[in-house]
Amino acid sequence: EVARRMWIIGSEVRLIIAQDTIDTKSKWLDEYIQNVKNILAHAELSVTELIEKGDPKQIIAASAEEWGADCIFLGANSEEDLAENHLLGGVATAIVARAHCTVEIVRKKQPETNNV
Repeated sequence: EVARRMWIIGSEVRLIIAQDTIDTKSKWLDEYIQNVKNILAHAELSVTELIEKGDPKQIIAASAEEWGADCIFLGANSEEDLAENHLLGGVATAIVARAHCTVEIVRKKQPETNNV
């Protein structure tokens, strides 16, 4: 979603990964970060990453404020999707409550259905 937007030249993105338990030497994590960096670089965005072990509710909001972020984009995870995309999960709710800036929740697009 971030890569699809129009941004001012020189805009920067910080990819923050925060979990209670993180294996920073994980192959899937390296591949994920590289994939996201490639997508954002293709959109001409400068990308840095921050990988922190700890509570995402605190790390994401605090890191965004320290960095001076204008907006936080959060991907809705499967836990949040369980409520049929109508409710926010605990992490998203906490970040929205703590954030110093705008927070946008990004959900996977659902396949179109032909309900008549």
